[in-house]
Amino acid sequence: MEMLEHEKDFVREAALDVLVDLLGSFEPDAGFRTIYNSTGMEVSLNTVLRNAVAGFRPQIKLLTAGVTKASREHKLLVDLVSLLE
Repeated sequence: MEMLEHEKDFVREAALDVLVDLLGSFEPDAGFRTIYNSTGMEVSLNTVLRNAVAGFRPQIKLLTAGVTKASREHKLLVDLVSLLE
């Protein structure tokens, strides 16, 4: 999240692009689709990733409001928010 809040435009865009790809199209290989959480419970890797990014939803929405609507960064932020819904 620090990169999204404090870095230059191109760094933020690259980080957002990775997050959009991760939530939108990432599919772990067979045998790596689940992990064990801190309590020892087996959970879906995709769910863990989605929940981790979703924890930043308030900051992501604030960032969306603060960038020019015509920018690539705004489009990526909107895409990311829609993937979290």
